[in-house]
Amino acid sequence: MKTTFKLESTDKHLLIVFLLLMFSCVAQKKITNNDLLSVTQQNLVEIDSLNKIYIYTYDKVNTPEVISLKEFGKLIWNRKKNGEITFNKKNFNTITKEYIKGNDKYFSSLEIYQAYIILIYDNNHQNYLSFAERAYIAGHITDFLYQCQNKANIPVNTTFARRFTYSRKNQRNRYNREFKNYNFYDLKFLKKYYLQEYSRDSEDRFYQKYIKREELTKNPTATF
Repeated sequence: MKTTFKLESTDKHLLIVFLLLMFSCVAQKKITNNDLLSVTQQNLVEIDSLNKIYIYTYDKVNTPEVISLKEFGKLIWNRKKNGEITFNKKNFNTITKEYIKGNDKYFSSLEIYQAYIILIYDNNHQNYLSFAERAYIAGHITDFLYQCQNKANIPVNTTFARRFTYSRKNQRNRYNREFKNYNFYDLKFLKKYYLQEYSRDSEDRFYQKYIKREELTKNPTATF
């Protein structure tokens, strides 16, 4: 005798929810030690100083450095079919827990990825993020880095926010417009430290221009 089972409407809904949750877990890979970037302080110095070493290393499309950065990014954010960008909260929680325990390798990997997204990503010929999307991702990662340091009771590193003020292809002003247009995505740490560094950078630029004007007044043939 053949037995058949009929799913009630409620059961169908529960099954659909279960399957969606299962697929969601599969899509978002858990971050492990094997996923961490080979980060050194020199890597960040090279990126932040915008020198020839970083231009040669990171502007190339298929170098091991760029490939590893791309793969790491898949653990941090993803794009839904409707185009919405979401973040992997479980991996963010893992990074936070490891950082509080004293293991800063996860945190350092995320920091170098933040620097890559802010300063370098648009030089990649396989670019598929708009500048607005880059700002959105970088803004959220920056806010998270400050959250981590706040939870670990560690003095904040202003370099995270200062990277947005580096002048390259007028990105400084573009980031400023993006953040202000969207009220910093309601991210309090991003807003606080970005405005602090942007104001400081503006004052430095004004002072530098003032010094140059003074020098030119004294010596019209001076070159800078």
